[in-house]
Amino acid sequence: MGSLVQKDRAPYLYAMLNQLSLSLVFTVSVGVGLATILGVLKMRYNWGLKRLAYLVLTPTMVFSGILNLSDDLKPVIGLAWDCGAVTTGPVTVPIVLALGMGVASNSKGMPDLPGFGIVTLASLIPVFAVQVLALVIWSIYDKSDLLKINSNFIIQSNGTSNHTTPWYEVTPSREILTSLRAAGPLIIFLLLLMKFVVKEK
Repeated sequence: MGSLVQKDRAPYLYAMLNQLSLSLVFTVSVGVGLATILGVLKMRYNWGLKRLAYLVLTPTMVFSGILNLSDDLKPVIGLAWDCGAVTTGPVTVPIVLALGMGVASNSKGMPDLPGFGIVTLASLIPVFAVQVLALVIWSIYDKSDLLKINSNFIIQSNGTSNHTTPWYEVTPSREILTSLRAAGPLIIFLLLLMKFVVKEK
């Protein structure tokens, strides 16, 4: 899909979907991990969902407005919100809900519907994380430099070479490594949660 973006009209979106796609995947994964931690802390300390939702949604909307001010960054807004929708898929939701049920079953005095809202946080925080990533890329790369990088990327992608493709760029190794990169941060966050937050006394 990233190759369909016109690099001259949306250089930052093109870069995020092509040569910086690993950074995008990692950012979304970190966003889901942070949302999971925040959701567990919400259940553990009985924080209100409305307050947390406002706390996350307000900067997300503000950053959407900031990105909308720039013609170069405006296309990234749709990508950020789409990344939030992707996180509530068939892989993340069962893991997050199972985590919520596990925390609820091991905690005393838990209110009704303790896991309510974790999926909401898991869809909002990655949106904010991708918006922050776009602003970081915008602060590092000038538009003219980014257009040159994008052009070089296209030449390298279309160019032919005689060298052998490395094992990690061949199917199924490429797909397995991509899956590990996407799920790795979430697994690390869950392990840290189990060790330091949801520890049994």
